[in-house]
Amino acid sequence: MYGAAINKLLFSFLEKAHEHIRILFYIHILVVQVFIYMESI
Repeated sequence: MYGAAINKLLFSFLEKAHEHIRILFYIHILVVQVFIYMESI
């Protein structure tokens, strides 16, 4: 599946990424989740 391939790429990137990049990435995911949640209300 296309999404699964993207996830694999992202995870391999995260493993190689520096810690601060990883933290920024997780914060970005959290922000996106919050926006999705707010729009669904």
